[in-house]
Amino acid sequence: RLLRAMGERPGVQLDLADSMTASTLTVDPVETAVLAALKNRPEIKAEETRAEAARIASRGSGAERLPTIQAFADYGNNGSTDVFVPTNSVGLQVQIPLFDGGRRSAHRTTAESQQRQAEIRARDLRDEIEFDVRVAVDNLASAREQLRAADQALTLGQQILDLSRLRFVAQV
Repeated sequence: RLLRAMGERPGVQLDLADSMTASTLTVDPVETAVLAALKNRPEIKAEETRAEAARIASRGSGAERLPTIQAFADYGNNGSTDVFVPTNSVGLQVQIPLFDGGRRSAHRTTAESQQRQAEIRARDLRDEIEFDVRVAVDNLASAREQLRAADQALTLGQQILDLSRLRFVAQV
């Protein structure tokens, strides 16, 4: 399998410089790995950003029904280069939404629905990441057990070889 993974022919002899033992394979606790994945995965950060944008849009749609006040001012000169007449205007505008409640209600309902959808997607993504991490940790633990079993099989094989050599020497 190693030769196939390396792209080598099956008959090539390998000299492994180091052996992997079961003690070198460590597994972090599942909760630690899940927290690290939720902290570092870019897709969860992007989804949380989308959810926050949906929350802001939802709060903004609720603020659409509040009255608004706008102030404006203008000062300038009018006339030719010989005679300048100063002009100015100052004003205050108040808008009170009275007859567009249906439109604003539809905006608010749409924004709240989008917020719920974004929160559901973020929760689903967190659950998916947690599931992936748990599967990876389980696979790593399984690999550690397989390595331990292979080490035991190697030890047993060495013992059988030693016994066979002893029988051969004793001509049994």
